[in-house]
Amino acid sequence: MSSRKKLRLVKPKNQKSAIGQPDTPEIHFAAKLGELVGRHLGKLLRDSGQRFSADLPKRSSNSHFT
Repeated sequence: MSSRKKLRLVKPKNQKSAIGQPDTPEIHFAAKLGELVGRHLGKLLRDSGQRFSADLPKRSSNSHFT
């Protein structure tokens, strides 16, 4: 337990100096990708909303409630 914690604590310290700066652009890039994917999915759902709205509630109700 203690050895694993020490290793985990050592790795972030080494990474902060080298990868500390690229981390923020990567996070922003992932956020932008998420927004773009969400917008495209929203457009697809609006265009063919009948199929998805008919299929998704059935699947979710069967999987979650039963």
